[in-house]
Amino acid sequence: MSLWKSAGAALAGLVLATVAVAATPEFVARGNEPGWILRKNDTGLTFQQMGESEVTIAPLPHSRRVRGSRIYWAKVDGEPFRLTISPWRCVDTMSGMTYPSTVAVRLGKAKLAGCGGDPAKVLQGAWAVTAINGKPVAAGTRPTIEFGADGLVSGNASCNRYFANFNLTGEGLAIDKPGASRMMCEAPAMDQEAALLKVLAATSRFEIGKKGELVLHSGASDTITARRK
Repeated sequence: MSLWKSAGAALAGLVLATVAVAATPEFVARGNEPGWILRKNDTGLTFQQMGESEVTIAPLPHSRRVRGSRIYWAKVDGEPFRLTISPWRCVDTMSGMTYPSTVAVRLGKAKLAGCGGDPAKVLQGAWAVTAINGKPVAAGTRPTIEFGADGLVSGNASCNRYFANFNLTGEGLAIDKPGASRMMCEAPAMDQEAALLKVLAATSRFEIGKKGELVLHSGASDTITARRK
């Protein structure tokens, strides 16, 4: 085998090894009344209820899937511990933030409920805008919104392409003032585009409706409604 082929094979092996040991992102869940927080990674988990000492369980307990949910069992100082992570959207009762997972924790006799996962995963992907401020989009236009894993939101504003950074906080969603191309279109499309970009720049939170629709809300009560493409 030539030197170049040997080097290439070694590099490929290094890349595969790197991928194989890549850590799973930390899973964080929390709940209210009483407040609690749980952190889970590949090596174990920690759990703390407000006013109580932190509990550490390591290594990560064995789990199994039951009716779509992932359930972990363990013993903590002789008391049963159970963590259930279900793939159902969950709305935080205090902040109103939407999370991708519903979480239940049982420690001894305590039964706690909350939300978990990265809220960005609820947004990520492409959405087709269906209404702006309650008004259906103009005929012949196809405005879109796409949230990327890189923190960038982009799409078709009705005439031009736009892009902006977005940021999720514990209480809401913020989108920077979008940049856009400068093509001119007929008035209905341009007026609709201006309205869409205005709402995007003023967005303060989002929600997922009963039919899975995305609704972006601004502080001025303006809205954008969209459905998954």
